[in-house]
Amino acid sequence: MHLATETRPAVLLHGDLTPVNILDGGSDRGLVAVDPAPCIGDPAFDTIDLLLWKARDWATITSRAKQLAPKIGVPTERALDWCAAFAPMTALELAAASPESPPDIDWLLAVTQAAT
Repeated sequence: MHLATETRPAVLLHGDLTPVNILDGGSDRGLVAVDPAPCIGDPAFDTIDLLLWKARDWATITSRAKQLAPKIGVPTERALDWCAAFAPMTALELAAASPESPPDIDWLLAVTQAAT
């Protein structure tokens, strides 16, 4: 709830900034974000998928956030709070995708409790 009550300047977001939507543009262009789903919102929102990608624990997510958040000008804690807010939805998506053999989602459920 505190993410919704704290006002932040709204910015144009990619909206689907996952690792598969980031390409290597070479030394001239650097990383290139493709296939956007543009929307307006909190700049820390676009960090969620990048921080959660292939993570298995809070320490990995925190380490990534400490590296990424300052580079895009958002507070590390805010990026982590977004991860905690979306972790249950990510767990549900993973569980629904393979109902016959449920994936390990316990770490995602723990993330919901780990943020500040």
